[in-house]
Amino acid sequence: MVDERDSSRETKWFYGERATVGIRQLLMKNMNGRYICDREESFSTVMKMTPDGVTVCRGRC
Repeated sequence: MVDERDSSRETKWFYGERATVGIRQLLMKNMNGRYICDREESFSTVMKMTPDGVTVCRGRC
């Protein structure tokens, strides 16, 4: 049975499209971007990318 009130599929598509636009803008400025829709996967990806002793922050540090 299909639940017509479940908008998770549309929400996932929407944020994927927003990320695509944002990544395209970053590429125009010679910056890399990556969209990861899962919280745990994004945390592990960031941790793999950063060397030991580095501080990672978002926004003003």
